[in-house]
Amino acid sequence: MPTLEVTFEFLAYRYDTPPITDDEFLIPLAIAPGEVEAAWSWKEYYGGAGVRIVTARSEQPVEDAEFERWLAKVHERVVRFLTGRPVGAYARLRSAGLINLHLYAIVLYIGDFPIVDFPPEMYAACRESGLGFSSTWETPEERMHVWPGISASSSSQQSAPVLPSSGGLGGGGHMTRDEAICRANEVMAAHGLVDCGRGCLERGQFGERLHSADMFTGRTVNERVGDPHWWVYYEAVFIEDDGTLRPTGREQTSVCVDVLSGHAEAWSTL
Repeated sequence: MPTLEVTFEFLAYRYDTPPITDDEFLIPLAIAPGEVEAAWSWKEYYGGAGVRIVTARSEQPVEDAEFERWLAKVHERVVRFLTGRPVGAYARLRSAGLINLHLYAIVLYIGDFPIVDFPPEMYAACRESGLGFSSTWETPEERMHVWPGISASSSSQQSAPVLPSSGGLGGGGHMTRDEAICRANEVMAAHGLVDCGRGCLERGQFGERLHSADMFTGRTVNERVGDPHWWVYYEAVFIEDDGTLRPTGREQTSVCVDVLSGHAEAWSTL
């Protein structure tokens, strides 16, 4: 059934160690200016490094029969990226302790699940380079509930109790960013995470550090969190004995807050 968007990324991970550096990831890949859409050595809520090679979007849904033709040049660009790295580039990544090197496809569709596949040249490029291949297929409704780049199938919801929101809304019924964060912290406290003054909400040697907060309009999360609403994102950290914080790269928690009612729900992504 109709496809709206396809994104291809090259990803690599290293858990429970210091953040991945440019020397360890970007420099071995030798990416030319304009060759890809974006690249990062470290994103704390991803827990790893990556390259967004290319994204294809269509204003009109693409039927299954047109899928291969629509993405032909995109597929060529992905294969060219995978096979165009310097000799030994992937071996250098692995020698730096990076694991799970793979091509990742994110497909946004509407209606029934698409009956389509990617070209054999793409699978061959992964196989010849010793790379894995994975994909996420999601609808616009599923995409609302997850962090960017995280599969909807890997997220689990934890509904939080509704706490009084009197005084929680700014003038004109508009909840500010700081008010949304305050509300989200209350929900996190209900799950046993408290602020001890070390820059995160903590429970034992593990904590959740504020990552970002974004307001979304024009869509609802569910029957309890409507339009507009805030998403407040936290990154999981390990608290060292000296109090320093180290991202774990393994889990993220986000809290969605209804602007009007103040109802909030926590979501955990493993």
